[in-house]
Amino acid sequence: MYKLNGLASAVSAVVLLLSSTGTVNASSALTQINAEVEATAAQIDQEHGVLLTTQERINLKINLIVKEVAVDTTLTIKQKTEAAIETYEVVDPDEQRKLLIEIGAQTRSTGASSNEPP
Repeated sequence: MYKLNGLASAVSAVVLLLSSTGTVNASSALTQINAEVEATAAQIDQEHGVLLTTQERINLKINLIVKEVAVDTTLTIKQKTEAAIETYEVVDPDEQRKLLIEIGAQTRSTGASSNEPP
């Protein structure tokens, strides 16, 4: 993962702070994720001269969403995915599928409880 500049780090901190206090609504969460995607894309362009394609931005957005929701130990993988789809307005079925797969993998790899039956 590329080192984020101050703006992206600040956006991440705000998202984490608001998430922990329960004051993030769907619109602000989406705005914050989109801002982080754009800040990261700008940083990659600045540091490496690489312009991210639309698909690469979508993949980056999915990765950021997964990091936000996978750590929640109170929800099942399915519930996390459904909440992420609604909160971050993931409407493309392929992106929803990727989100489900990534949330499942991240939840299991971090040892966070998935609340899923064996």
